[in-house]
Amino acid sequence: MTAAGGRRRLPLLLHWAALLVLALAARYPLQWLHSSLGSTPSPRSAMAAAAAPLMTLEQWAAAGPGAEVAYRTPHSRCTLLPDGRVQLAPGWDNSSSLPFLFDTASMPTRQAACGSCDASSHGVQCCGACMFGDRLCAAGYPGQNRSAAAAELLMRNGFPLQDLTPCELFARIRGRTLWFAGDSHTWGAFAAAECFLREFAQSLSRRPALHDPAENLALRLLSHVSAPACLELVHGTRVCGIRVDTAAALQTKRASTAPFHVHYSPFSDFKGSSEPIRQTYVRELTDLTAWRQQHALQLPRLVWMETGPQHFFTPQGLYPGPQAPKPYRCRPLQAWYQGDPETRAGSWRNAAVAPLVPRLADTHLRIYNASVPLWESHMPGECSHWCHPAAYELWVFLLNDVLRDSGLGSAVVVQRAMGPPPDAAGAGPSAAAALAAGAASPAVAASAAEAATAAR
Repeated sequence: MTAAGGRRRLPLLLHWAALLVLALAARYPLQWLHSSLGSTPSPRSAMAAAAAPLMTLEQWAAAGPGAEVAYRTPHSRCTLLPDGRVQLAPGWDNSSSLPFLFDTASMPTRQAACGSCDASSHGVQCCGACMFGDRLCAAGYPGQNRSAAAAELLMRNGFPLQDLTPCELFARIRGRTLWFAGDSHTWGAFAAAECFLREFAQSLSRRPALHDPAENLALRLLSHVSAPACLELVHGTRVCGIRVDTAAALQTKRASTAPFHVHYSPFSDFKGSSEPIRQTYVRELTDLTAWRQQHALQLPRLVWMETGPQHFFTPQGLYPGPQAPKPYRCRPLQAWYQGDPETRAGSWRNAAVAPLVPRLADTHLRIYNASVPLWESHMPGECSHWCHPAAYELWVFLLNDVLRDSGLGSAVVVQRAMGPPPDAAGAGPSAAAALAAGAASPAVAASAAEAATAAR
């Protein structure tokens, strides 16, 4: 599916305004992934796999797929067994520790992530894995523990963030490329995903997405951002990001090579176009849907990711425009809690695209409702982008759910280190089902009431 060679085509993920495209391109045959949501290994094979020798990442990578060896990650302490099962670390559900998705203490130093980058390379193109800098919540809000507060709120609202390990997400995409394509929000999700999977990377330096520098540079759609970049993981696996801001741009480039995300703001300047932004949005997405239908056999499968909420001081939380007083004040999304139909549908963007999603994509990643309570986790001075770890890490958690439930990712059996027999990871309804459907849990309703009081 990519310019690098004839890989088997698997899913692509799309998100708008944050339009995210996720492409999964196979490098290895999937037979050796031996895991199934509908079955578990026999007791004898399970015992043999559990007794397999533990390897370092370098040894495990060199052994290759199918070798009777296991790998235990050094920080998250999950284990990937030879039969494809994931074993959780003892104490994985310890309520006193942060979920690994939100753990900043084990993140690499700048020297570890960027030490091999030379002065001539574009900073983001090489130096990136976990290098959030001033985008860290701790940097923007020193001493306020906003990431920990966000994780606690989400878990209280029914999202078992501690259940997801890097071993599970890696096993779900192993042997393929996970593409994130879209605007700056999509890049935030890409950064969260590559940081989460860092224990499967032999080098934390990013690499160009395509081997040919000219081809890779040709995929740079915006002059002020990096060309497509990837974090290379073991066993032929990659996590890649590319910046794309409009649906029309996707059709002019090689969509099978890159994912994408877009800007459709009421204040955007579309080269002097007088067409209302909502009409432009629907028209370009309708064209993209028709294009995708026409070229379905040549394109990866698609996942559409919703636009996330904003928390500006406006009725629906939407961006008030450049003339509004600054710094912007964020507040709880009152219209959502009050049951406003358009806000409950995810604002006008998500409502407009919903009828197209069944033909535009193979499944739907719903992030809007789940992110509504995180109004205090935006970057300082604005109410659109989030700091790390917060909403973007939540989206990685929800992405794993969607890859599992839709069958677009490989099936993975997750087992407690000590306890009952292994069960299919997250079998049954997603923990986010109520929020995705627009229903507020008691915890969300209570937090909303508290937040509304604080904002008065």
